[in-house]
Amino acid sequence: MTYTELSGLLQDYLENSETSFVANIPQVVKQGEARIYNQVRTMDQRKTITDVVSTGTITPPEDFIEMLYLMVDGVMLKQRQKSFLRTVYGDTTGDAESYSLDYTTLYSGASTINIAPIPTAEVSYEMSYAGAPYSITNEEETYLSVNFPECLLYACLLEGDAYNKGATDMLTLYGSRFESALAALKRSAEGLQLEDEYRNPPVRN
Repeated sequence: MTYTELSGLLQDYLENSETSFVANIPQVVKQGEARIYNQVRTMDQRKTITDVVSTGTITPPEDFIEMLYLMVDGVMLKQRQKSFLRTVYGDTTGDAESYSLDYTTLYSGASTINIAPIPTAEVSYEMSYAGAPYSITNEEETYLSVNFPECLLYACLLEGDAYNKGATDMLTLYGSRFESALAALKRSAEGLQLEDEYRNPPVRN
């Protein structure tokens, strides 16, 4: 499903092609996408980058939301609080063992990733993280629109019907169908996205 198709379906389902509604469809769609992304991490959000660092800080990617793992010179680092790094390591140098996320601005991702001990030379790192999702309003097609179009459609219908101040029974219908489609998406995400055993160790009997 493309954005053009989604926009047409919203107008058809909601029987509204009025100018102001059509102009607000991009915002309606973004709210529908947010409804989904607030409940599940999709495959296209998992991203991995490699680079080098020679200081005690790494600047995360602009679309950074959540760290999945950080590996420095082949060693998986443990996530700690910033206060822990200051107390335990201070300004000591050596092979990196831990990292912390530093949030300096509200309503945004981490601004700095601190690693400790501080490397004494340039080292390579691999970072896997959950990044900001792509919106179909910008990409025409996305992972959601191609693989789970029903979930995207009904999420947007919920938002669009709320915009139109639609009847309660229709909101209930769209909500029920959205929950069913979302459950299928969650099953896919939980089945295909393996947990990191370092951060989520298996339960011991």
